Amino acid sequence: MLSEQCIYSVFPGEKIPEDLWEKCSELFSNHYGVWGPMAGEKLTGKRVKKTSKGLKEQLLFPGTKLAVAFLDEVLVGHAFSCTFIDGFILIFLFFFIFKFKITLF
Repeated sequence: MLSEQCIYSVFPGEKIPEDLWEKCSELFSNHYGVWGPMAGEKLTGKRVKKTSKGLKEQLLFPGTKLAVAFLDEVLVGHAFSCTFIDGFILIFLFFFIFKFKITLF
């Protein structure tokens, strides 16, 4: 039986521990999705994967924040947010992954 205690934390990008980058990479690689036919024959149907180094390269900017959710000490969700200004355009990137499958009726 799962506990109902979910613990949420937020980390500034520069304070994200290395082991948490690894856990986010594992969660992403196992739950994000699969490649579609436009990815080419070699990738179609295979899981989209990202290493911790790849996550850092694509999501670690000044001002990055990481929100995480742990259930029974297991990472079950994470969201990266990045806000930066490019000229006069304010860009907000929000990237969210959950471990649970959602069934719609």
